[in-house]
Amino acid sequence: MSLVIAGTGTGVGKTLLSALLMARYGEALGLHYLKPVQTGYPKESDTRQVKRLSGLSGKLFFKEFACFSLAASPHLAAEKEDRLLDLSRLTNYILECVEKERTLIELAGGLLAPLTRKQTNLDLLAALALPVVLVADTRLGTINHTLLSLEALGRAGVSCSGVFFVGPKNALYADNQRTVCSFSNAPHLGEFFLNRKKKMMHRLFRCHARSFDGEKKIEALL
Repeated sequence: MSLVIAGTGTGVGKTLLSALLMARYGEALGLHYLKPVQTGYPKESDTRQVKRLSGLSGKLFFKEFACFSLAASPHLAAEKEDRLLDLSRLTNYILECVEKERTLIELAGGLLAPLTRKQTNLDLLAALALPVVLVADTRLGTINHTLLSLEALGRAGVSCSGVFFVGPKNALYADNQRTVCSFSNAPHLGEFFLNRKKKMMHRLFRCHARSFDGEKKIEALL
């Protein structure tokens, strides 16, 4: 099954989780990666980053639907180029990819990041009707951000398969994770402890990827 990788905000770890999943299951399960909307392009490209970290060939990667040069919310990045994202066409493009291959779809920004002046990522998720994995931070503040995101998904009728945490290891994490999952009844899919100030190197990443998802919680969703 295809999955959407969503997040509680920008820079929370969606691309890292996507790279881990592609490295672990790309070739084994024929899993493909799609970043439908990319901003900050070409300087920033999550597709290139996932390729680099996973070491996979281009055949497992779909082309972005839209790329914009400004590193900003998609609605503003599009406006700066006198362009407009069409939600219907975007939805159809993603669903065409999903019909062809088992696909990992990484959103741009958080759930309420605007795609247009009237539509957000949440509207896209509702239109896609695909299960979502929510990526959340490990640190102070994540309880509020994650529970609000889970509530938004529920109100929109979007199925959330669980929460995956990314960030530095800290004294609060164990209770943060337990509290989020207890209040929301969302499954805990795992965590990846990361020092955000250090660049993830190839060799270290591959070591992590080999043992990633040891309990096969996410594999069971694919």
